[in-house]
Amino acid sequence: MNFADLQFTSSLRILVGVILIWLSVALGSPSRPWRAVAPVRGGSSVRQP
Repeated sequence: MNFADLQFTSSLRILVGVILIWLSVALGSPSRPWRAVAPVRGGSSVRQP
């Protein structure tokens, strides 16, 4: 039980770190902030002619 809790906490920490990095990258590009969301929601394919 203790080991499972420890594993869950470490994975949660990694997930939070990834989200923080993604947010910093998305906010770091003021010219096109939607670029980080495009691959996830398929926005890049919509904006192409």
